[in-house]
Amino acid sequence: PGEGGAAKSKHAAHMSGKMGGSGVVYAGIGFNLTNPMAPYDLSKATGFCFDAKGTPGPVRVKVPDVNTAPEGGVCKQCYNDFGVDFNVTADWKPYCFKFSELKQQSGWGEQKPAFTKEKAFSVQWQVTTAGKDYDVWIDNVKLSCQ
Repeated sequence: PGEGGAAKSKHAAHMSGKMGGSGVVYAGIGFNLTNPMAPYDLSKATGFCFDAKGTPGPVRVKVPDVNTAPEGGVCKQCYNDFGVDFNVTADWKPYCFKFSELKQQSGWGEQKPAFTKEKAFSVQWQVTTAGKDYDVWIDNVKLSCQ
């Protein structure tokens, strides 16, 4: 964690660096919903919220589930998790997403009909722009039940 979180919190999750210049590149930060890792039932929530800031640009937040995470034992081409892309700004800003908004990326991996919120594993944030300097901060992650 880095010092100086959102809304007067003392610390926030922080990642920074420079992406490789070509090929499939990504950097990520996140957390498992259980320890040890196991499926977790998010069905009582409708989505999740968090605060973020960083180098302005695209970030993807994703939630691996039983169908997309290798730990689920279902996928043969794993890691195309259900998620949503958003643009982070230089100042702290709240973001909220409903589970129904989460989609897989097209063109790779096994396509599944929908996110299985009864069997989720983690929450992750990724940057994937080749050659980009990145600096991403995440704080105050919480489930939403509205």
